[in-house]
Amino acid sequence: MPTITKYRTWCDHCKKWTINSSKGDEWICDECGTEHKLYNTDDIPEEEVNLQRKRYKNSKVSRLLSAYDKLCFSIDNYSNYSNLEIVEADAGQRKIDDLLKEEFDKKLKEKQELNDLYNSKYKGVNRNDNCPCGKLGEDGKPMKYKKCCLNKFKYI
Repeated sequence: MPTITKYRTWCDHCKKWTINSSKGDEWICDECGTEHKLYNTDDIPEEEVNLQRKRYKNSKVSRLLSAYDKLCFSIDNYSNYSNLEIVEADAGQRKIDDLLKEEFDKKLKEKQELNDLYNSKYKGVNRNDNCPCGKLGEDGKPMKYKKCCLNKFKYI
């Protein structure tokens, strides 16, 4: 038996996230029968968006588990379909994930640059040696590494 694919998207008529079925090139709400229209997450109540984002994240995990273990989950009113796949709308979660990944990558790059700087300039410097950065103290003498840059590389 072929897999039945349905999509959960926002229905402007029902004012909630509903399951939609394909009718040719159109997607029709299973509850009210209206055609699916594009939506803007700013027009949807925040608690509804957060609920859908949670569903979306859970569906990603469920798909991974079912691919791994061939598990069958009963979802909503469609538990009698063992071959049903419900694709969850991301409700803006993909953009959030992309921004978080960019932020993580940026911090990782900064840490790698700091590590490279340490390896090239500070590796092998002892606490009481003059600091390789060349900073001078108030008395005009070179500062000791322990008073200057030691804490900068403490957590590398």
